[in-house]
Amino acid sequence: MARKDIADARRPQIIEATIDSIARLGFEKTTRAGVAKAAKLPLETVCLYFPTKKDLFVETLRHMALEYEASWRERVLRQTTPFARLNAMVEADFDPIMSDRKGAIVWYGFWRESQWRPEFLHICEKLSNAYFEQSWIAMRQIVEEGGHRDIDPAELAHAFNAMINGLWMEILINPKGCNVELAKRACHGFLARAFPNESAAAATLSSAA
Repeated sequence: MARKDIADARRPQIIEATIDSIARLGFEKTTRAGVAKAAKLPLETVCLYFPTKKDLFVETLRHMALEYEASWRERVLRQTTPFARLNAMVEADFDPIMSDRKGAIVWYGFWRESQWRPEFLHICEKLSNAYFEQSWIAMRQIVEEGGHRDIDPAELAHAFNAMINGLWMEILINPKGCNVELAKRACHGFLARAFPNESAAAATLSSAA
């Protein structure tokens, strides 16, 4: 294997070990030495890629954010209507790969820490704004095309995003009462009630396919 290929493989290997460590131990007890041991790599290798613990955390969050954004954007791009794009965002958000318990623990850990760590806050804000913008664009298009003059797409997009964040939290703190399938049904139901005509049209297309 070429040296570059080895380097490319080691970086995500270290990041995955960091995610596992944060989920099990939290931020304070996660160390580069512990991550190196879990990744089965020399500590010197981890320090080469991530000179400080802060670097390790920042790059882990950046990796998770990019992976998450790529997931929902890829699904959105496949859709041809704004209502279908919103539903695709829900499916992407609660894909088990993205919203398993370990992932939820780590995400909420980063969000909590962002209150005191500006580097975390910048990444979280950028990701949140991108998600809001995508949902707002789709809702604005539905409102304009459907003549929904009584709906403010920005307000609805904020409510939609807040509901998704809240459901993630519910999955984390009340796993027996809320799971991924329930969360998806709640979000799809919210969209159906907000845009009943578009929901009915989507259901007709689906049944005809």
